[in-house]
Amino acid sequence: DAVKANIFGVTKHYWVGIEDEMKLWVEENWRRWEAEKPEWLIHHMKAQIPVEWIPDEADRQKESVRRKSLRRPSVIESMMGMGDVTKV
Repeated sequence: DAVKANIFGVTKHYWVGIEDEMKLWVEENWRRWEAEKPEWLIHHMKAQIPVEWIPDEADRQKESVRRKSLRRPSVIESMMGMGDVTKV
């Protein structure tokens, strides 16, 4: 899995032709990865997996929330003092 996951670290242009296989691989393994927390599945790598490939709606929602919490503020948000919404 760790070797296969390297594909998420490259541009999506390289996924052409294997995208369906990648999606199936994620769908078949997501629950196991969530339970086992493999070392290779770091936050950055998880963020590269399309949310719509996550097989369970509750897991998709959880991952979407996690990604939003990690999102860096835009320059405009920072200038307006909206950069750290956790302190609101």
